[in-house]
Amino acid sequence: MSGEVPRLEPEEEENVLDTAVGLKGSIKTVMRTKVPVFNGTGKNIVGVLCTFQDITEQKKQRTRMLKLFVHDVPGRYSWFVTRT
Repeated sequence: MSGEVPRLEPEEEENVLDTAVGLKGSIKTVMRTKVPVFNGTGKNIVGVLCTFQDITEQKKQRTRMLKLFVHDVPGRYSWFVTRT
């Protein structure tokens, strides 16, 4: 690269929900993020930085939470709490 320092361009970041298989064969939901890495001049892509975050538990919790809400009229949700 002749002394050029690679740089990231966060505005070109791409986030995608995806599924992956865990080490023990379990299905995981992951957020995959890709960002191009440019050379020091910013004109040429010299690589791609790709990260994965396991969001399986967050997705399960969100689903559980949404089951507590009732969509009663367009644009409004009600939340009911019951005691057992």
